[in-house]
Amino acid sequence: NHRAELVCALQPALELTQLQYGDGQTALMTCAGTHDGFSGTIPYVTVRRLTQLAGIDLQGTGECHYEGALAPNGVQLKFDMPQANIRVPMTYSVIQKVSGQVAADVSAHTLTLRDCVVDVYKGKLLCSQAKACFDEQGTVTYAHVPLIMQKCFFGWRKDFFAQISGGLMVTYSPHHMKLEGACVIDQAYVRGNPLSAEFQRDFFESALSSLNAGSSSQSGISDEVVCDVSYATKTPIEIKTPFL
Repeated sequence: NHRAELVCALQPALELTQLQYGDGQTALMTCAGTHDGFSGTIPYVTVRRLTQLAGIDLQGTGECHYEGALAPNGVQLKFDMPQANIRVPMTYSVIQKVSGQVAADVSAHTLTLRDCVVDVYKGKLLCSQAKACFDEQGTVTYAHVPLIMQKCFFGWRKDFFAQISGGLMVTYSPHHMKLEGACVIDQAYVRGNPLSAEFQRDFFESALSSLNAGSSSQSGISDEVVCDVSYATKTPIEIKTPFL
C-alpha cells in the first residue's frame, strides 16, 4: 500500500508546500516548495524502479537530491547523487557519484540531459548533452548520447581489464542502434586471443545481452546494432593465452 501526503498553501495563491510519497515504511519521494520552484530527495530504490521501466536494472544504494522549477512546456531539474554505490553489470565498475540537469518538454515529447558527470570507481564519464524523443505512448523513437571517458576502468568476466579514455556516440532508433567513436587504452590485460572470432563473439554477445536484459520488447533493445569504434594503445597490451 502506497501513501501520499500533500500540503498546499491556498493564499495568496495555490502553492505546493510539501509532498511525501511512500509505501508506508519507506519514503519513496519527498518534495518541498520553494519561493521559485521546488526541491526534494529520491532514494535509490525509487530511481531503480524508474530505470526498470526502461528495461535497465542497476543494483545499488544512494539518495538523489534535486531542485527544479516549472517551465512553459514542462519542467527543469538539477540533480545530484553525491554518495552513490551503483553496480554496473558486466564491467566490474561502480558508480560513486552522479550530477547533471534534466529538461522535460511535454509539448515536444523530448527529454534532454545536460552537463552530466558520472564518477565511477576509477575515472569519469561526461555527457554535455543527450536527448531522447518519445511518441504519444511514451515510447522512445530516437535518442543520441555522446560520452567522454576519462581514464575509466572496465572489466569483462576475468578475461579483459582496461583503463580507457576517449569519446563515444550512441544513437538509437527503433530496431537500430549504433555505437561509434575512438578510444585510447591506457593500460590493459587480456586473457585470450582478442583477434579470434570466438573471443569477439562472446564479448559482443555479453555486451548486448546486458543491454537487452529486462527489455519489454521481444526483439530486445534493438534488432540491429552497429559498432564502429577505433582504438589505440599507449603501451603494449599484455595478452595471456594457452600458447603465450
